[in-house]
Amino acid sequence: LERLRSTDAQQVFRAVFELNRLGERARVAIPDLLRVARADESELRQAAVNMLAVVAADDPRTKAMALEALDDACPFVRREALQALIEVPGLSAADLARIKDRETDADEDVAEWSEIALRNILASKETDQLDGAADVGD
Repeated sequence: LERLRSTDAQQVFRAVFELNRLGERARVAIPDLLRVARADESELRQAAVNMLAVVAADDPRTKAMALEALDDACPFVRREALQALIEVPGLSAADLARIKDRETDADEDVAEWSEIALRNILASKETDQLDGAADVGD
């Protein structure tokens, strides 16, 4: 956790990727990850958005940061935001519309990931609804 607060970008980068080893305890790093997700270096922003979805997909701050990252100047960060949003529960119609807007992104990979993200999100919603229906019958 100390390395997340380092001024050395390489130390921060490594620390971000090592967080998942902490399991549930990694959630204490959410404030640091949110700060790193706004760093000057696009690689750090990309890594932080990814790790937020890994360690705290259900945290509303993760959702807010991933949605914010959809407008990042770097296409790699935008693509990572789309991948992160697949893991985030409780997306609204407005959130899905923001994801769909990326289908016209200037970067072809981002545009493609918009379609992939929407497909995966909608498939998981259908699965959740089917699971809920099965629970009602039990």
